Amino acid sequence: MGGNCTNFTSQCLYAGGIVQDKVGNYTWYYTSKSKSASWKSANSFRTYYKNNIGSATVKGLNAKTCSLAKTRLGDLVQIVNSNKASHTMFISGYLADNWANDNPWEYKYDVKICQNSTGKSGRLKNVPLKSKGISPSSLEYIHITGSYY
Repeated sequence: MGGNCTNFTSQCLYAGGIVQDKVGNYTWYYTSKSKSASWKSANSFRTYYKNNIGSATVKGLNAKTCSLAKTRLGDLVQIVNSNKASHTMFISGYLADNWANDNPWEYKYDVKICQNSTGKSGRLKNVPLKSKGISPSSLEYIHITGSYY
């Protein structure tokens, strides 16, 4: 199921206050004894966030697919081909021209990402996403609204 990249982003979300979800058809959690597939697998995480809608008993992540323009600090980016996610990255900043000083998140032309992958070269901090050479059509941006409580 992979694990390094999405485990890293799941830990970032949890550290940021997102409530774990152990109830319902779609779960996202980590305990000392077990973790859900969505905690560590990019594609399982994609299935989770797209299907978790929250209810009186179901909690957890509230997230929606969005455009690059709508992303903010703490959102995620996934590499998706043929409707299958293979990698997850955490948005840690933006790149914007000087004229965008009043609202750089709105007028950014790229985001900076952090990621963790197997091997030292796969551990990146505040790297421009475009520098990774990924086709823009393979990128899916995920806006994190918060948690369902």
